[in-house]
Amino acid sequence: MLDLLTMLKEADPAVLQAIAETWQVNAKSVSAADLPQALLPAMQDPARAEAIYDSLTDQQRGALQTLASAKDKQLVLAFFVRTYGSFNRMGISAVKKAKPHLKPDATVTDALIYRGLVGIVNKQTQQGIAEVVSIPQELLRVLPLHRTSYDHLEIDLPDEFDDDQANDERIDVIVLEDSAVKEFRAADTSLVDDMTTFLAYVRLHSANIDHDDLHPTDAATLRPFLIHDEPARLTFVLYLAFSAGFIDVQEARVLTRREGLQKWFSLPRWQQVKLLAETWRNSTVYVDLFHVPSLLRDPQGFEYDPVTARRAILDHVARLAPAKAWWDVESFIRIIKESDPDFQRVDGDYDSWYLRDLQNQYLRGFESWDLVEGALIQFLFHGPLHWLGLVDVSESAARLNAYGRAFVGLEPFPQPPDPDERIQIQPDGTAHASRKATRVDRFTLARMTEWVANAPAYTYRFTLQSLKRAIDEQGITPSQIEAYLKKHFDPKPIPQSLLNMLQTAQQGVLAQATIERLIVLQTLSEQIMNQLFNDPAYRQHLGRRLGPTDCVVLSDGAEALRQKLQTNGIQVKWNA
Repeated sequence: MLDLLTMLKEADPAVLQAIAETWQVNAKSVSAADLPQALLPAMQDPARAEAIYDSLTDQQRGALQTLASAKDKQLVLAFFVRTYGSFNRMGISAVKKAKPHLKPDATVTDALIYRGLVGIVNKQTQQGIAEVVSIPQELLRVLPLHRTSYDHLEIDLPDEFDDDQANDERIDVIVLEDSAVKEFRAADTSLVDDMTTFLAYVRLHSANIDHDDLHPTDAATLRPFLIHDEPARLTFVLYLAFSAGFIDVQEARVLTRREGLQKWFSLPRWQQVKLLAETWRNSTVYVDLFHVPSLLRDPQGFEYDPVTARRAILDHVARLAPAKAWWDVESFIRIIKESDPDFQRVDGDYDSWYLRDLQNQYLRGFESWDLVEGALIQFLFHGPLHWLGLVDVSESAARLNAYGRAFVGLEPFPQPPDPDERIQIQPDGTAHASRKATRVDRFTLARMTEWVANAPAYTYRFTLQSLKRAIDEQGITPSQIEAYLKKHFDPKPIPQSLLNMLQTAQQGVLAQATIERLIVLQTLSEQIMNQLFNDPAYRQHLGRRLGPTDCVVLSDGAEALRQKLQTNGIQVKWNA
């Protein structure tokens, strides 16, 4: 809480002059440096404080009472001036001439600041360092803030003036009956499955990036195999995978990171959901505001912290949303606008962001709040929170499910067991995997097969070409493929037709190896080779491994690989 001496020391000299005149302290008798200390006794005199309080208008007293009831007795300056008028900063000569502390038509903000009843200081807020308006704790003890302009009346206030009742109305979100919500979309955990499909595609094809998004060709190829074919959702998957450490981007190419994949694939589904949700909560890479479909931003951008905005809204969800009922999203947005409008704006700045609507009109000023902040909140419910499997949504309502309640801290995270359904492989090489199969099993299957369909179950097909690719490009050995097939056919034997296909694929690779000219990288130890394969910057230039310390180098990447190795202190003996 602000103390009086700190407020006075941080005040402008012109403000101190007005305060001295208000509290009847002779500023000419002390130096400018000593004036704050000289003001302290007068400003802590209850009689003087009461006299100054009595000279205020009802609106000015109301502003003080609002501030005194706020958390930490402070409000962000931008919010305060939107409600009570601007603060006109003046020099000493201008103050002496205009006398804003005595001016009847002065703004409430000017009247309170130049009288010394409130101060402006820099404080750490949820949005960062901001200017806030606060009442010093010493003044709280001497100002008769409990008094109102109704004290002389001998009748009770009518219900509509009951402050407690008004506060209750402001903080209650509108709860809806289930029967009132039509055509809703229940949240599910399919983002886990689409993430698996995306990672398998990247592992197979090293997808490309175009203008900070997946290249349209890769997106068009991948989307038919996703459970929910939404371009914005696929973009979310891309950014989430990067934020979680599943992928890396090197020279506009997307490459998987082995360590990140191994960790995630080892988790049960509920933990995979939780990890993705926590990744989004903390991601600085995915900026929700820049993906709101009704907003456009200029290339130069602006400073913005998506984590602060995201966490503020999640805190409000935890505080306002009913645990197991539908609520009206518009009423939720209205409450945020009234109680925490600057949740994503440092210093309440509504003029410096380069945002436009779909008609190409710039959105400036607090009057654009609904089109920016309101649209963002709508997007969070219908986009990330729904995609992550946390919130059911309809056109105008939302509801937390069990995962959503756990995510915002209302209850423990549910831990349902994974069914671990076995993938069904037919003798002709067709394989069917439902969502109940483990993600790691399907990820492995996708790397060895041709992709056919994703409904009613994921369908893949073993072909001679897909097996050759798995052995030659994916680093999967024939013995590993055979072990995978054995696991899913057990206790029955692997059909001979599949074994013959695998044998042909292996022979084809071996025969090819005898006639092609290869560039081979040889390291002094298996550990070094493993490190190179685990680093996407190097792996994009590497082909199949020939042994613990040997691998094929892609012919078009040999020179780039040599330069990267030398740049990082690895001596290269070039025998090309």
